[in-house]
Amino acid sequence: QDDDERVLDTYFQLTVLAHERGQAKQADAWLARHEAHTKAMDDEDAIADSKDLRRELLQRRATGR
Repeated sequence: QDDDERVLDTYFQLTVLAHERGQAKQADAWLARHEAHTKAMDDEDAIADSKDLRRELLQRRATGR
């Protein structure tokens, strides 16, 4: 479980970094890996967190943050 948490945290950090650099396609790619990992874990809480992350990313893009 610790490994899964590290993997998800790494994907999260890479998503944020790509977003902050204006690399939307790369941010989407990292987020897609985050989502795929949560689905492979079959953990409903992790899947919900991943969906929240996608919503937040889309909101930040829409507002230019």
